[in-house]
Amino acid sequence: MPDIQHGAFAVSGIILRSDDDLSLSSADADRVMISPSQAVRVYQPGALLHYACEIYNAAEPVQVTISVWRDAERVLAGKPDTLTPPPGQSLWFSAGGAFKLGDAITPGRYVLQIAAQTTDPGKSGKVSRATQVMDFEVR
Repeated sequence: MPDIQHGAFAVSGIILRSDDDLSLSSADADRVMISPSQAVRVYQPGALLHYACEIYNAAEPVQVTISVWRDAERVLAGKPDTLTPPPGQSLWFSAGGAFKLGDAITPGRYVLQIAAQTTDPGKSGKVSRATQVMDFEVR
């Protein structure tokens, strides 16, 4: 667990939603199924998914890359995106984006991975990396 309070570079947990989630009733809005091992978000092939997270302790621009994995196979690789912390906001800032699941994506369990890296000028140009993941299911 990164020591955020003492300056460790980190990525928060991920929020993942589809456009369909926004049009559901409040009782169905999360579309979370509980299994004995974990909660799983369920989406349909072709869904447009929106993700959000927070980046902690980045004084310099951050390069963020998303990818989607099924077991050891990467099924989607986003292009790296460089984010610049807002002026005076080096403790944390919000990041997010969207990606579309392919219409022919195979039903099953997947993992969204957000990987971030930044260069810390206070540590002689040391590169800091942080990764966060979230499971979801396609049906």
